[in-house]
Amino acid sequence: MAEEHEKDPEIQELGAVDHVEHGGTAFLANLPLYFSKPEIQSYFRTTSLGLFIHEEVLERFLKLYQTWLQQKTNAASPKSVTKCMRRLFETEQPVLYYLLDGNRCLPGYLMPIAGLRREQHQHIPHYGANLLDTAEYLHPRDPILQTISGLKAEMRPHYGLVLSLTVNGRLQTITGDALTDFSKTAREMPYLAAEYPSLAGPVRDAISPLVDLLHAARSVGRKERLLMPLRYREQDKLRMLRAGPLVFVMQEPEIIVGCFGTSVRTAQRVFREDLERLRSGQGGRRPKGFELSASRRAPFLGRIVCGKAAFLVDPRAVLQFFHFVRRAHLSAKVLVLRYTALEVLETFALFFAAAKPEQQTRGHAAQKRTRSNDKQTIRYRRNGAWIFGVDGQNVIRQCLMSARTGALPGKFRR
Repeated sequence: MAEEHEKDPEIQELGAVDHVEHGGTAFLANLPLYFSKPEIQSYFRTTSLGLFIHEEVLERFLKLYQTWLQQKTNAASPKSVTKCMRRLFETEQPVLYYLLDGNRCLPGYLMPIAGLRREQHQHIPHYGANLLDTAEYLHPRDPILQTISGLKAEMRPHYGLVLSLTVNGRLQTITGDALTDFSKTAREMPYLAAEYPSLAGPVRDAISPLVDLLHAARSVGRKERLLMPLRYREQDKLRMLRAGPLVFVMQEPEIIVGCFGTSVRTAQRVFREDLERLRSGQGGRRPKGFELSASRRAPFLGRIVCGKAAFLVDPRAVLQFFHFVRRAHLSAKVLVLRYTALEVLETFALFFAAAKPEQQTRGHAAQKRTRSNDKQTIRYRRNGAWIFGVDGQNVIRQCLMSARTGALPGKFRR
């Protein structure tokens, strides 16, 4: 317990109010009885959403609350720390936030208190800005970076935050953006999430799993085919390291600048994100033969013009095509070695433009569907092994592959 403090009558009065349902407000009024003034100034902040508590004093705060609650309710035994955590934070695993106070970065947790009145807690400093979520961000001044053995954190021009450490006897540098990419990608892989539970936490908790996987990473061969995020398309002299379904991107010798995944789930996320970049004009040039819709709210991804006819494109048809060409034996014959969403769209448009109407479909699971409304009737167009389903309103609804015809369309036929 902190040193003796003069008892404020107002604090005593507030503390005497029994808020059994929550308990946080009543306990908060007694904070000066348990923490010294310098400690309160360093570790606590009132905000518009509740009380911010520095991670260094969370365990002590919970134990003090546990004892206080037992006394307040005259209970025979104290509630468990887990129940106290749930009672105060409304969850057993509260989110870690950054609070920036001048040059200080304070990691901590937010205890939600609705209607927290600042004037009633003037002994606690107030913070008026927004807290930063650590789930997808690592602050350069996070104190934990100074405690990890063998890790050096520094700011560099162009790269921002970089982390340097030794992997397999060699100095390896990782940018903060690459660590964030890794954390986000690895969370989507169930086996990695099971092996490294810390991945579910803030970005900083991904440092240890990242180091483990870098120890096992090997160079990606130049002839290995990969779906690349669009942001790397125009960059030269990139080197790749692979650790299972994770690919690390190295821009300069021993500097990792990004990470992406090759599993179905992560590849689909990369593809969807890059489609949005292309639609917004952030992906460089426009895809040839494929006019993208400018608005992400548009029901169709874009349109393909074939002669005098224009066909709208359902996003699901492009995703079906994407999943087919990701297969190694197909992508090797259709796409370049390092392909992006741009090449996928251009190939889709090229194949559809060369497709011819057919009366019946053969060798694939979907059968021609005839309905009372002709606009809903699906008619099929074939280009070698590729089959496109088009409804009566000239919307490309499906992309299929023939189970019988193995030949590839047009100039790609082998």
